Amino acid sequence: MSINIEEKSLELKSYVSQYDTKTFLGDLSTLLQMVPMQNIPYSLEGLVAPQRQLFYLAGLHLTSKKDENEEVKYQYTEEEWDHIKILLIEIENGYEEKFYPNDGEVLDDIDAQKRIIALMYHLNYFNQGDLNYEEQIIERVLNYFAPFENEIQAHFGLTLSEFISVYRFLDEMLHQKLNSVLPSPEDKTWDDIGLDKFVEGITNPDKMHLAVPESYIRMSESLMDPGKKYRFTLKELIDEFGSNISNAFIDALCVKRQESAFLYYTEINPYFNYPIFEVDKNEYQSMDIKQIIIAIYNQLLDFVVSKSSITEAFYKHRGNELENKIVNLFKSLFGEEAFVYQSYYTEVGNEQDILILYKGMALIIEAKASKRREPRSDPDKAYGLIRTNFDKVIQKGYDQAFRVKEKFLKGEKFYIYEDLALKNQIIQINTKNYHSVFSLIVTLERFGQIQTDLDSMIDIDERDEMPLSICIDDLEVFLLSLKKRGFKFSELLRYLNLREYLHGGLLCGDELEICGAILDKQIPDKLLKSDKIIKTHPDHAKMFDDYYHEGLGFENEINLDRKTSGKFITLFR
Repeated sequence: MSINIEEKSLELKSYVSQYDTKTFLGDLSTLLQMVPMQNIPYSLEGLVAPQRQLFYLAGLHLTSKKDENEEVKYQYTEEEWDHIKILLIEIENGYEEKFYPNDGEVLDDIDAQKRIIALMYHLNYFNQGDLNYEEQIIERVLNYFAPFENEIQAHFGLTLSEFISVYRFLDEMLHQKLNSVLPSPEDKTWDDIGLDKFVEGITNPDKMHLAVPESYIRMSESLMDPGKKYRFTLKELIDEFGSNISNAFIDALCVKRQESAFLYYTEINPYFNYPIFEVDKNEYQSMDIKQIIIAIYNQLLDFVVSKSSITEAFYKHRGNELENKIVNLFKSLFGEEAFVYQSYYTEVGNEQDILILYKGMALIIEAKASKRREPRSDPDKAYGLIRTNFDKVIQKGYDQAFRVKEKFLKGEKFYIYEDLALKNQIIQINTKNYHSVFSLIVTLERFGQIQTDLDSMIDIDERDEMPLSICIDDLEVFLLSLKKRGFKFSELLRYLNLREYLHGGLLCGDELEICGAILDKQIPDKLLKSDKIIKTHPDHAKMFDDYYHEGLGFENEINLDRKTSGKFITLFR
């Protein structure tokens, strides 16, 4: 019997409506901190996408109706949480069921493959949490929207730097509150209190606080009210930024618990654009501080693409910024020895994005800033949209790169030019001087499984090897990590060469898992080159988080004192 998604979603929304907002979302925020742990707690066992599923619970709760006739619950029991988990799992299974054949339905091999692709795309799109580091999101906010700041300020009442400053202030406050929960070197211990003070404290209400070390009191308060360490007041913002900036920030990103029609896991979750919720008058709480900077980016993007007067200019500017970032990353890694050509033309007048020549290696790079499209829920129509989106972005990028790579495959000499008129010649390239030639399609967004394993979708020339298609944020982390390790050209070549084999049998939606598995040799080269199915694991990418928590090397890396001092609890990101 198939699962009724609407029925299960309604039941779950009604079920989570009974809890107090402060404590329920506070508990969820504590669970969010446990998601990246290697040994996840029982509370999260069975959830296929715990981060996204916890956000879904938050969205359901914040849009649910309070039943005034029912007593508000301040804590769920283990049995109640188990029921919540069962409903989450059933809803997830219900979506997957849509892609399975109906009773008596027979799919041929082609249609079955299309269903598999559609299901994988659905899972990647809706279940994959945010994989960017906050520096990357901040950079997008500042670089992509800078030319449109006047329109943004007129609409939101905030400049870009003001958005970022308030976010950074809240980020620091969360860390300070979280770290205040645990004992500090200045705190008194049980030995400092002694028996006399302990007896005096428990017998005298006015001195009861003296009977227990302060750190124990803070820890107890945190356990009783887990949302407290994620809470702030309007006054705290006003004291730092003044009333105009503070109120504008709250107006842009805050939501009150209010009944609305939000129901389905695949709908736009209001929490993603409004990650701050009002728990009392002028008192606010967050579940995940990083979600605030993500919401800032989302809201700015929604705004600029909604204004027809600036939309086209925004897309053009964003594309240019993507190209510039790719160029700067490789220049930083290769130094002065690399020859880098950007926005050049071939002899037949084709415009190309980037060509990098370095120590006998040629990188032919096409930058694609087009959006990843949301999948359709109808399994028979889902593949068509995925195909169109893929062809517009990744397939087109490959075709454009191959126009240049073909010359290398043929061993031809060719000229490149600065202009379409082919009057300003840049250089003649002797392709026989290059022993390694790779095509790279660098995308603004992640496309999941259909990007990491191109075999099921891409059409390449029979003379060619598979290209590398990678999201810009993953490329940045990978190249910064190579630099941090003490860049060895052989490591990059090894990755690019091995990467060509990993299509047709790769189960992975995150390119950094592949990068980590290759760099740290977590999967033997012999296996990588074989015809066996390769399945990566999130632990394969752990090295990049380890690097990040000691300073990865972003141009404007934040919180280095937290990462290197050893005085702070590490918040998983």
